[in-house]
Amino acid sequence: MYLDRWSERSKHDPEARAAQRLLEAINALAQRNSRRRKPMTVQLSHDQRQDIVNRYASTRWYARLYAPFRSLTERQLRWGIRICNVVLAIFVSGFIVVMVGGYFKEMDAVAQLSPEDQRDYTYMVRGMRYSDIYKLGTEVLKKEDPLEALPPVVRLHLVIEACRRKKWHELDWDVELRKMHPRSPLEELDYLHCLYWVILQIGTVIGGGGAMFSDRVLDLREVRQGNETSAKERERFVEMEPTSLPARTQRSFF
Repeated sequence: MYLDRWSERSKHDPEARAAQRLLEAINALAQRNSRRRKPMTVQLSHDQRQDIVNRYASTRWYARLYAPFRSLTERQLRWGIRICNVVLAIFVSGFIVVMVGGYFKEMDAVAQLSPEDQRDYTYMVRGMRYSDIYKLGTEVLKKEDPLEALPPVVRLHLVIEACRRKKWHELDWDVELRKMHPRSPLEELDYLHCLYWVILQIGTVIGGGGAMFSDRVLDLREVRQGNETSAKERERFVEMEPTSLPARTQRSFF
């Protein structure tokens, strides 16, 4: 529209002709830039792309670390990542299974203890470091059960008795724990204590329990005992024929 307007005036006005030429030059430059903005695709082979990657990596700070992997192609790298993901998934699944198995084994052993042992063991586990209980337990069991022939419940009872002799079930652990361990378990790198509480947390979440060492721990034992008693009752049950009942006679229509 502007070119048509200026073209009518440019026939007689020299300034209009100069302005028209300027507008035409601007339009031509805009069209040329629009062509440059169009995306360009270049097809490269795998070897060419690998060579570009190697040249770029050689200029970075991690060039020496990347040097042993210069021969890896993109396809090999993708397959390596997939295999690593599968191995990681298997490892995580196995770790969770081991944690849950350890949780239920611990809860089953606690459920078979006497109420006094359960109360004292719960108080000590909640208040003190589990690593201290474990160290004392290993010393006691080396003397009392070196062949590990006793069942887990008896072994746990021996550990609780050893803790009672040290009066650990009567101490105020809010005060004593700060004296024995001024720093946190992470600062002291107490892996055993951290691992024990990780097992309890994972088992509590997956097992459906609302709290650790609560009355719900006894559910597993009650279900097992209920199944055993119900099976025994079914074996004892004998079906009697109703011989004492009088026989009914049905009247006919006639």
